[in-house]
Amino acid sequence: MKLTFIDCSCGNTKGFQLADKLAECTSCAQPVHIDTPVYHTYEVESLSRIEQQAGEQAIIDMWLYNELDWDNKPFIDWSTCFDTNNIRVAI
Repeated sequence: MKLTFIDCSCGNTKGFQLADKLAECTSCAQPVHIDTPVYHTYEVESLSRIEQQAGEQAIIDMWLYNELDWDNKPFIDWSTCFDTNNIRVAI
C-alpha cells in the first residue's frame, strides 16, 4: 500500500492511499477524502551524519570479523551477507 500525506481530524498526517481521492488514516482508520494534494515538511537526517554512522558501523563490523562466537564461528559470515537467493519481496 502506498502512504500519502493527509489531514485527518485525529491529527494524523499519514494515510494509506486506497484510491485516487480516498485514503485511510494510519492512526484511526477513518476514511479521508483527498480533494487536493496535502504537503507536509519534515526533518531529514543529514547525509554526513548517515555517512558517519556507516563508517562507525563498518569499523565495528571489521573488528567483529576477527572475533569468534561461542561455536568458534566468525560473528559476521560475509559469504551470506549479500546472498541474493534469500531475498523475499512482498508485493
